[in-house]
Amino acid sequence: MIPRIYSPTETDFSTNGLGILKDTTKCEIYEVANGKYELELEYPLGTRFDEYFENDYQIKAKSNDQEEYHIFFIDDKDIDTFLDTVTIYAQSRTNRLGRRAVTFAGVDSKTGREAMAIIENNMDKKSDIRLYSDITTVSSTTFEARNVLNCIAGEQGSLLQYWGGEIKREPFKLSLLKRRGRDNIGTIRYGKDLSGLKVKLDWTGVKTRIIPYADPQSDAGTTSRIYGSPVDSEYINNYPDVYTEHVQFTEEQGVKDVN
Repeated sequence: MIPRIYSPTETDFSTNGLGILKDTTKCEIYEVANGKYELELEYPLGTRFDEYFENDYQIKAKSNDQEEYHIFFIDDKDIDTFLDTVTIYAQSRTNRLGRRAVTFAGVDSKTGREAMAIIENNMDKKSDIRLYSDITTVSSTTFEARNVLNCIAGEQGSLLQYWGGEIKREPFKLSLLKRRGRDNIGTIRYGKDLSGLKVKLDWTGVKTRIIPYADPQSDAGTTSRIYGSPVDSEYINNYPDVYTEHVQFTEEQGVKDVN
Protein backbone atom coordinates (compact mmCIF):
# COMPACT_ATOMS: atom_id res chain seq x y z
CA MET A 1 0.00 0.00 0.00
CA ILE A 2 1.06 3.60 -0.56
CA PRO A 3 1.67 5.33 2.80
CA ARG A 4 -0.88 7.85 4.17
CA ILE A 5 -0.30 10.69 6.61
CA TYR A 6 -2.54 11.79 9.49
CA SER A 7 -2.65 14.54 12.12
CA PRO A 8 -1.05 13.85 15.54
CA THR A 9 -4.44 13.46 17.22
CA GLU A 10 -6.17 11.36 14.54
CA THR A 11 -7.54 8.00 15.67
CA ASP A 12 -9.58 7.01 12.59
CA PHE A 13 -7.21 5.46 10.08
CA SER A 14 -9.88 4.08 7.75
CA THR A 15 -9.71 7.25 5.63
CA ASN A 16 -6.84 8.73 3.60
CA GLY A 17 -6.28 11.31 6.33
CA LEU A 18 -4.33 14.38 5.21
CA GLY A 19 -3.35 12.67 1.97
CA ILE A 20 -1.70 9.76 0.15
CA LEU A 21 2.09 9.98 -0.06
CA LYS A 22 2.11 8.85 -3.69
CA ASP A 23 5.54 10.35 -4.48
CA THR A 24 7.32 8.31 -1.80
CA THR A 25 10.75 7.26 -3.12
CA LYS A 26 11.66 5.00 -0.22
CA CYS A 27 9.66 3.42 2.60
CA GLU A 28 11.32 0.89 4.88
CA ILE A 29 9.90 -0.71 7.99
CA TYR A 30 12.26 -2.29 10.51
CA GLU A 31 11.19 -4.61 13.31
CA VAL A 32 13.40 -6.33 15.86
CA ALA A 33 11.88 -9.11 17.96
CA ASN A 34 10.82 -7.64 21.32
CA GLY A 35 12.53 -4.41 20.30
CA LYS A 36 12.17 -1.49 17.95
CA TYR A 37 9.49 -1.13 15.27
CA GLU A 38 10.36 1.84 13.07
CA LEU A 39 9.69 3.41 9.69
CA GLU A 40 11.99 5.37 7.39
CA LEU A 41 10.37 7.25 4.52
CA GLU A 42 11.85 9.50 1.84
CA TYR A 43 9.81 12.15 0.04
CA PRO A 44 10.50 15.11 -2.29
CA LEU A 45 10.73 18.58 -0.75
CA GLY A 46 8.44 21.37 -1.89
CA THR A 47 5.13 19.51 -1.79
CA ARG A 48 2.02 20.30 0.20
CA PHE A 49 3.08 17.64 2.70
CA ASP A 50 6.09 19.64 3.94
CA GLU A 51 4.02 21.18 6.72
CA TYR A 52 2.92 17.72 7.89
CA PHE A 53 6.39 16.22 8.19
CA GLU A 54 6.64 17.38 11.79
CA ASN A 55 6.76 15.91 15.27
CA ASP A 56 4.00 13.40 16.11
CA TYR A 57 2.24 13.41 12.72
CA GLN A 58 1.27 9.83 11.96
CA ILE A 59 2.02 7.63 8.94
CA LYS A 60 0.06 4.53 7.94
CA ALA A 61 2.09 1.87 6.13
CA LYS A 62 2.43 -1.89 5.57
CA SER A 63 5.64 -3.89 5.40
CA ASN A 64 4.13 -6.33 2.88
CA ASP A 65 0.79 -7.57 1.57
CA GLN A 66 0.56 -10.29 4.24
CA GLU A 67 0.93 -7.97 7.22
CA GLU A 68 -1.72 -5.64 8.62
CA TYR A 69 -1.06 -1.92 8.38
CA HIS A 70 0.63 -0.15 11.26
CA ILE A 71 0.75 3.46 12.42
CA PHE A 72 4.03 5.25 13.09
CA PHE A 73 4.53 8.72 14.60
CA ILE A 74 7.23 11.06 13.29
CA ASP A 75 10.01 11.85 15.76
CA ASP A 76 12.93 12.89 13.55
CA LYS A 77 13.71 14.07 10.02
CA ASP A 78 16.66 14.91 7.76
CA ILE A 79 16.37 17.55 5.03
CA ASP A 80 18.66 17.04 2.03
CA THR A 81 19.12 20.36 0.24
CA PHE A 82 21.23 18.88 -2.56
CA LEU A 83 18.64 16.34 -3.65
CA ASP A 84 15.55 18.25 -2.45
CA THR A 85 14.34 15.35 -0.33
CA VAL A 86 13.25 14.87 3.25
CA THR A 87 13.82 11.62 5.13
CA ILE A 88 11.28 10.92 7.83
CA TYR A 89 11.98 8.68 10.81
CA ALA A 90 8.99 7.38 12.73
CA GLN A 91 8.33 5.02 15.63
CA SER A 92 5.50 2.58 16.26
CA ARG A 93 2.44 4.36 17.65
CA THR A 94 2.69 2.04 20.66
CA ASN A 95 5.91 3.84 21.67
CA ARG A 96 3.74 6.70 22.86
CA LEU A 97 3.37 4.53 25.94
CA GLY A 98 6.93 5.62 26.74
CA ARG A 99 5.45 9.03 27.60
CA ARG A 100 3.19 7.52 30.25
CA ALA A 101 4.66 7.23 33.73
CA VAL A 102 4.06 4.66 36.45
CA THR A 103 5.05 6.02 39.86
CA PHE A 104 4.44 2.76 41.73
CA ALA A 105 2.73 -0.53 40.90
CA GLY A 106 3.13 -3.76 42.82
CA VAL A 107 2.42 -7.08 41.11
CA ASP A 108 2.11 -9.99 43.53
CA SER A 109 1.56 -13.51 42.14
CA LYS A 110 -0.33 -12.41 39.03
CA THR A 111 -0.65 -13.71 35.48
CA GLY A 112 0.71 -11.75 32.54
CA ARG A 113 -2.78 -10.48 31.75
CA GLU A 114 -3.33 -9.31 35.33
CA ALA A 115 0.09 -7.64 35.42
CA MET A 116 -0.71 -5.72 32.22
CA ALA A 117 -3.97 -4.52 33.78
CA ILE A 118 -2.11 -3.29 36.88
CA ILE A 119 0.29 -1.28 34.72
CA GLU A 120 -2.60 0.17 32.72
CA ASN A 121 -4.46 1.19 35.87
CA ASN A 122 -1.40 2.99 37.28
CA MET A 123 -0.53 5.23 34.32
CA ASP A 124 -0.27 8.95 35.06
CA LYS A 125 -2.62 9.62 32.14
CA LYS A 126 -5.00 7.31 30.29
CA SER A 127 -3.86 6.08 26.88
CA ASP A 128 -5.91 4.90 23.90
CA ILE A 129 -3.35 2.09 23.48
CA ARG A 130 -4.54 -0.93 25.46
CA LEU A 131 -2.29 -3.50 27.12
CA TYR A 132 -2.96 -7.22 26.74
CA SER A 133 -1.34 -10.57 27.50
CA ASP A 134 -2.41 -14.19 27.07
CA ILE A 135 0.33 -15.46 29.40
CA THR A 136 -1.01 -17.53 32.30
CA THR A 137 2.33 -17.90 34.08
CA VAL A 138 2.22 -16.42 37.60
CA SER A 139 5.03 -14.16 38.83
CA SER A 140 5.71 -11.04 40.88
CA THR A 141 7.55 -7.75 40.46
CA THR A 142 7.45 -4.07 41.41
CA PHE A 143 7.48 -1.07 39.10
CA GLU A 144 8.64 2.25 40.50
CA ALA A 145 9.43 5.53 38.73
CA ARG A 146 9.26 4.01 35.24
CA ASN A 147 7.50 4.61 31.98
CA VAL A 148 5.04 2.03 30.69
CA LEU A 149 7.35 0.62 28.00
CA ASN A 150 10.09 -0.02 30.55
CA CYS A 151 7.61 -1.86 32.75
CA ILE A 152 6.96 -4.26 29.88
CA ALA A 153 10.48 -4.67 28.47
CA GLY A 154 14.00 -3.30 28.59
CA GLU A 155 14.72 -3.02 32.32
CA GLN A 156 15.35 -5.20 35.35
CA GLY A 157 12.07 -6.56 36.72
CA SER A 158 10.11 -6.07 33.49
CA LEU A 159 7.26 -8.32 32.42
CA LEU A 160 9.37 -9.67 29.59
CA GLN A 161 12.06 -10.74 32.07
CA TYR A 162 9.76 -12.47 34.58
CA TRP A 163 6.86 -13.64 32.42
CA GLY A 164 8.61 -14.13 29.07
CA GLY A 165 6.75 -13.98 25.77
CA GLU A 166 6.81 -12.06 22.50
CA ILE A 167 5.71 -8.46 21.97
CA LYS A 168 3.14 -7.68 19.29
CA ARG A 169 2.37 -4.11 18.29
CA GLU A 170 -0.92 -2.91 16.78
CA PRO A 171 -2.11 0.70 16.34
CA PHE A 172 -4.25 0.62 19.49
CA LYS A 173 -2.84 -2.39 21.32
CA LEU A 174 0.46 -3.58 22.78
CA SER A 175 0.44 -7.29 23.59
CA LEU A 176 2.79 -9.66 25.37
CA LEU A 177 1.94 -13.08 23.93
CA LYS A 178 3.09 -16.64 24.51
CA ARG A 179 3.92 -16.66 20.82
CA ARG A 180 3.13 -14.39 17.90
CA GLY A 181 1.19 -15.96 15.06
CA ARG A 182 3.60 -15.03 12.26
CA ASP A 183 7.34 -15.49 11.90
CA ASN A 184 8.04 -13.39 8.82
CA ILE A 185 9.01 -9.75 9.15
CA GLY A 186 9.17 -7.86 5.87
CA THR A 187 10.62 -4.68 4.43
CA ILE A 188 9.35 -2.62 1.52
CA ARG A 189 11.67 -0.38 -0.46
CA TYR A 190 11.08 2.31 -3.04
CA GLY A 191 14.23 3.46 -4.80
CA LYS A 192 17.63 3.47 -3.11
CA ASP A 193 19.52 5.17 -0.26
CA LEU A 194 20.81 8.65 -1.05
CA SER A 195 23.18 10.99 0.82
CA GLY A 196 24.19 14.64 0.81
CA LEU A 197 23.92 17.79 2.87
CA LYS A 198 21.31 17.27 5.60
CA VAL A 199 19.50 19.31 8.22
CA LYS A 200 18.51 17.17 11.21
CA LEU A 201 15.47 17.87 13.41
CA ASP A 202 15.00 15.56 16.40
CA TRP A 203 12.09 15.55 18.87
CA THR A 204 12.98 12.38 20.79
CA GLY A 205 14.19 14.22 23.92
CA VAL A 206 11.06 16.30 24.48
CA LYS A 207 9.62 16.24 28.03
CA THR A 208 6.68 18.40 29.06
CA ARG A 209 5.95 16.98 32.52
CA ILE A 210 8.28 15.67 35.22
CA ILE A 211 7.47 13.79 38.40
CA PRO A 212 10.28 14.54 40.91
CA TYR A 213 11.44 11.98 43.45
CA ALA A 214 14.29 11.54 45.91
CA ASP A 215 15.73 8.87 48.21
CA PRO A 216 16.90 10.84 51.28
CA GLN A 217 18.86 8.96 53.93
CA SER A 218 17.94 9.15 57.60
CA ASP A 219 20.42 9.47 60.47
CA ALA A 220 20.00 5.72 60.96
CA GLY A 221 21.22 5.09 57.42
CA THR A 222 17.90 4.01 55.93
CA THR A 223 16.35 5.49 52.81
CA SER A 224 12.72 6.27 52.13
CA ARG A 225 11.62 7.33 48.67
CA ILE A 226 9.48 10.45 48.42
CA TYR A 227 7.62 11.82 45.42
CA GLY A 228 6.71 15.38 44.55
CA SER A 229 3.80 16.77 42.61
CA PRO A 230 4.04 16.71 38.80
CA VAL A 231 5.66 19.82 37.29
CA ASP A 232 4.39 20.91 33.88
CA SER A 233 6.37 22.86 31.31
CA GLU A 234 4.96 26.23 30.32
CA TYR A 235 4.98 24.83 26.77
CA ILE A 236 2.98 21.68 27.57
CA ASN A 237 0.03 22.84 25.46
CA ASN A 238 2.26 23.32 22.41
CA TYR A 239 2.37 19.55 21.92
CA PRO A 240 -0.39 17.07 20.98
CA ASP A 241 0.50 14.74 23.86
CA VAL A 242 1.94 14.95 27.38
CA TYR A 243 5.56 13.68 27.61
CA THR A 244 6.06 12.50 31.22
CA GLU A 245 9.27 11.36 32.90
CA HIS A 246 10.40 10.71 36.47
CA VAL A 247 13.42 12.82 37.52
CA GLN A 248 15.53 11.93 40.56
CA PHE A 249 16.90 14.62 42.88
CA THR A 250 19.68 13.94 45.39
CA GLU A 251 20.68 15.07 48.85
CA GLU A 252 23.73 16.70 47.26
CA GLN A 253 21.24 19.03 45.58
CA GLY A 254 19.89 19.99 49.00
CA VAL A 255 16.74 17.90 48.77
CA LYS A 256 14.65 17.69 51.91
CA ASP A 257 11.34 17.31 50.12
CA VAL A 258 10.33 17.44 46.46
CA ASN A 259 7.21 19.58 46.64
